[in-house]
Amino acid sequence: MKGEFILHWFQSNFLKVLDAYGRPWANPQPLDDKYSKLRKTWENLPSVKHSAVVVIENKTEVKESREEAVTEYKEETNSENKEADTTEEKVVENPPEENDDLMDLKEALQNVNKERGSDEDIMKQIASLSTGCVQHGPEYIYILWKSLLEQWFKDADNRVYIVTPQLDVDRLKDVVQLVLDQRLTANLEALSFTQKCDLIQNIGDVKATVQKQYPSKDQVFIEYKIYSNIIYPLAEFQCKFIACIKKGKVTVLQTSANFHADHFVKESVDTVSFHRMSKDEFHQRFLKPILASQFLQVSEK
Repeated sequence: MKGEFILHWFQSNFLKVLDAYGRPWANPQPLDDKYSKLRKTWENLPSVKHSAVVVIENKTEVKESREEAVTEYKEETNSENKEADTTEEKVVENPPEENDDLMDLKEALQNVNKERGSDEDIMKQIASLSTGCVQHGPEYIYILWKSLLEQWFKDADNRVYIVTPQLDVDRLKDVVQLVLDQRLTANLEALSFTQKCDLIQNIGDVKATVQKQYPSKDQVFIEYKIYSNIIYPLAEFQCKFIACIKKGKVTVLQTSANFHADHFVKESVDTVSFHRMSKDEFHQRFLKPILASQFLQVSEK
């Protein structure tokens, strides 16, 4: 059959085929008795019964093992969640400790606020100092300057730097007294100012005036532990800061105020800021320009 004959046959007979396929058989043939007897005999065999029991038991065991696995997983998940919750609670209960440099600054600011500053007030002042601000010289910057030096000298691991072009007798005496009070731990790495550090006196006169106010035993200590660390940059400079190096980290209090009565005693306001940096940054950004000016003057001669 080809072509149109096939198409004609499908159109005439295919619906009848489908209709007959969906109807039950009109005269179905009964099953042979031999088959029924053989099936019953096979089902009654001991091996077949045992296999059926094994299958049922295996299915039960699989089901039970699955249920046990799900239960164990839920228990493990719950225990892990409990441990996670406990860990989170521990983290909340034990916040990380504050850095030593901020602790020193907080202690110094408490002195500035005469022990009346709340934690919130202190943190606001720290934030303000981090960006820089203008403060009263005698009642804020001077007290902060002195209090920070006191805190830094208490730790034997600290190395302290003091840099200012102008330093009068009273401010040098402040430094000397702070070092003497903490003579077992204080490390004054460098004290830098100009030869004519006071408007009316040079550095030799200022040093002698301070030293004479102490007994002989302290004069020796002052000479070899403090005055021996004085550096005189030959070039003019106007930077004013104190800094502390500890374990490779540096904190710097920078200000526009000279460490002199003109800024720390007389009525005045100045800028002040607090910075944290690495030791390398400190050497490059703060110390090197001052020391470089000294080498520059020597090379020009």
